[in-house]
Amino acid sequence: MIPLVYGQFLNVIALFFPNLAGNKALNIFAKVRKGKLHSNQLSKLLQEGLGEKIECNGHSIQSYRWKGTGPSVLLLHGWESNSNRWRNLITVLKEKEYDIHAIDAPAHGLSSGEYHFLPNYAAAFHQILKKHEISHLIGHSMGGMACMYEFYHHEHPSVKNIITMGSPCDFSLVVSDFQSILKFNNRVMKALDKVVHLNVGYHINEFSSAQFCEKIPQNGYLFHDEKDLQIPISQSQKLHEYWKTSELITFSGFGHSLHQKEVIKKIVALLDQTKS
Repeated sequence: MIPLVYGQFLNVIALFFPNLAGNKALNIFAKVRKGKLHSNQLSKLLQEGLGEKIECNGHSIQSYRWKGTGPSVLLLHGWESNSNRWRNLITVLKEKEYDIHAIDAPAHGLSSGEYHFLPNYAAAFHQILKKHEISHLIGHSMGGMACMYEFYHHEHPSVKNIITMGSPCDFSLVVSDFQSILKFNNRVMKALDKVVHLNVGYHINEFSSAQFCEKIPQNGYLFHDEKDLQIPISQSQKLHEYWKTSELITFSGFGHSLHQKEVIKKIVALLDQTKS
């Protein structure tokens, strides 16, 4: 019932104060409710990799690094998660001596903040890409979409491959799901679109990886489960259609998380192909 109450609240506000309704809707959407960590909750693996704090756009971003002699990999988790979601992959990559980097997105893990906006996420790992010679990027869900956004706005020639995992292509799909849960009307949606455009520079239907990928020369590997209930596989299929240097790699029965051994094996095989 709580989402419905929020939705009706927004509908009433939009009648009289549409700009306020748009801002309220954006704050509800961007509020992070899961994925935070406290320093005393860190696994042994995260403690081993605990790195410096990165100051970015008013946020203090927690970084991690597991040093290795091989190529460098940057791992980007998704919405309401944190760097611990990569524990299975990190363990395997450590054994193969990859130089592993990760960050907790704003308002996630040990990073500061309450709200998550994708451009801030991109700005945070932009600093990692500038400081280190990263060879491979792997982004799960919204982490993958953040990769597309970052590489549309900045060139990173050291990066050879980008792997997205269960990632959305169209921001409009995510917002549409948000609207269906709260059941707010199109007046609120119009106000929300105005606020998004004011803050990000894109209307909701313009914020799409299909547009962003047009300028990306790197090889792309789009991992997606055929039965993903959170982000439909059609999203990766659409991105694959527009991203000419991409390959669509599908699974069945692994769901949205894609952290199973078979998936990790495929990731490592792709990285090993270009190992130098």
